[in-house]
Amino acid sequence: MGLATVIMGIYDEDKLPTFIGLPEDQVLTAIIAPGYAADTPDSPKRKGADKLLRYI
Repeated sequence: MGLATVIMGIYDEDKLPTFIGLPEDQVLTAIIAPGYAADTPDSPKRKGADKLLRYI
């Protein structure tokens, strides 16, 4: 469909749950905004397993 997403980590933690009608017994942990990207950025280079894992 050509959609892109972005996880939004900064938002008004007091107002947004009320605005979207979130029940009081639930917690908002992240907002994922979908849309059509203006451009296609290059993917970041991934770290190899040798940089991420350590065997003892």
